[in-house]
Amino acid sequence: MQSKLQELATEGMAWVSLGQVTAVEAHDSYSYLLTLSLVDDGRTVQARPMWLMGGRQGEGVYSRIEVGDEAVVLMPSADPNRAVALIGPASGPAKPPSGWANDKLELVDRGGVEVRTAEGATVQPVLLADLDTNLANALTEISALLKILGLPTPVTDTLVSQLNALNWRSAALKAE
Repeated sequence: MQSKLQELATEGMAWVSLGQVTAVEAHDSYSYLLTLSLVDDGRTVQARPMWLMGGRQGEGVYSRIEVGDEAVVLMPSADPNRAVALIGPASGPAKPPSGWANDKLELVDRGGVEVRTAEGATVQPVLLADLDTNLANALTEISALLKILGLPTPVTDTLVSQLNALNWRSAALKAE
């Protein structure tokens, strides 16, 4: 494959380089325009970001792009005006998360993850599994205190039993 890429590059058919993002700007036509400094010769190019896109408008997997991120820059027909940037080749500053064994899809972002089932769908807050136990314990204590005071707590008791019965590994989330 490397020899084919070199052959295409020498014929002026394609051009591939490693770049570093120096600016990220909003753009009307394709959401963002990136400015990149090419590692091999220091030239500056602008490119459209290329995410893992779906087949329809608004579908795909979109990740954050920041100044300093590495990218593979592709220039069809060696034309810098048509450049696209594939963000995030694995490298020293951008390795997969520790503990990931290349055996499943893992979505990780320091700002959290939003999952939408359609463009424009409302994103709902979600109770994470590690909060379930604390919430169930707190509600159990509140229920016990209210019962000591002679107050019935059927709603709280039902909620505690539902929290304790959740199977987090098979729960599906859908918010629209």
